[in-house]
Amino acid sequence: MKKSYSFFLLFSLILALSACKKGNNDISNADRNFDTSLPSGQMIFSQLPVDLSDIGYIMPLGHLAPPGHTRPSDHIYFVDIPAGTILYAPASGKVLDTYTFDEGNGQHDNRITIGVTNTASYYFMHVLLDNGIKIGDKIEAGQRLGILGATSVVNFDMGTMVKTINLPFIDPKLYGLGSLHCDSPIKHFPKDMQNALYAKVRRLGPDKDGKICYDVDGKLSGNWIAQDAKSFDPLKKDNYDSYFVSFVYGNYDPSKMTISIGNDSFFTSVTGNTTLQGAHVFYVQDDAVKFEDVTPSSGKQVYKLYDTGEFDPNLNQRVGLLIVQMLDDQKIKIELFDDTTADNHDFTSNAKIYVR
Repeated sequence: MKKSYSFFLLFSLILALSACKKGNNDISNADRNFDTSLPSGQMIFSQLPVDLSDIGYIMPLGHLAPPGHTRPSDHIYFVDIPAGTILYAPASGKVLDTYTFDEGNGQHDNRITIGVTNTASYYFMHVLLDNGIKIGDKIEAGQRLGILGATSVVNFDMGTMVKTINLPFIDPKLYGLGSLHCDSPIKHFPKDMQNALYAKVRRLGPDKDGKICYDVDGKLSGNWIAQDAKSFDPLKKDNYDSYFVSFVYGNYDPSKMTISIGNDSFFTSVTGNTTLQGAHVFYVQDDAVKFEDVTPSSGKQVYKLYDTGEFDPNLNQRVGLLIVQMLDDQKIKIELFDDTTADNHDFTSNAKIYVR
């Protein structure tokens, strides 16, 4: 995030991102996401969820914030929303699900999923729902749903699911319906509203919707899960995303190769520095072999790691080095070092196996 932004906004955004992982935000129960009794057709929004003047900026699909969002996020973020802002329903529909997030210190807010057609739904997270809104209720476009910023979280999330969209993840069992059927919410607004919302999106280049699926079969590109976590139930395992590593592209600058790491299980320190412990997002050197070009026959790859901010990555400050090798189409060996000068390293006993 730009240094000019206040610490409070940064802290609030971190709270919002980390809170997402607490509430099972990727529910796989179809009954909570789609309702076959609703009419067929397209999902079209006619009302902005908040006034444009109340939106600081929007993060598009694909935001990275490990360990809660090690994989690219399947919803967008409306950031820097004034406390007390009213949230409105963008389309008529039926309440399919609600959930309460515990934000700590006795504070809570909610998620709500609203079905619009029998194949399309939308949801919000981090809204304090008005009293009386419950599963099964009919909602009208423009209806007040609740207020935002009632807790320490000053941002809210919005996602859309379209059942006819099936993103080509290598192993769909590792994902909830919110990811498998993910679509950009902004696409569902009329053109004038789209243009106004896209103007708020922080992303370079013409694609303002973002992207979440980078999986390419037989290539390094995309998401990988720790071998010993492959059997975990994504709906029951706490901190599930922390078991992933993702080789993707930047959410703000989609030209930058980016590595998102959910934990430090394959970290080796050669300097005694502990700053690379935990979860991290890194940019890599511009002349590195592209993730989508790496195959099992490519051998070991070396990626020099650079610290990344939200909008102003420091590409002059190298912070580490990562080596990775595809052992076959569905298996990689990986290790992270805090070495800021070496051009290469051999694997040690700390290296770990990740699979698809």
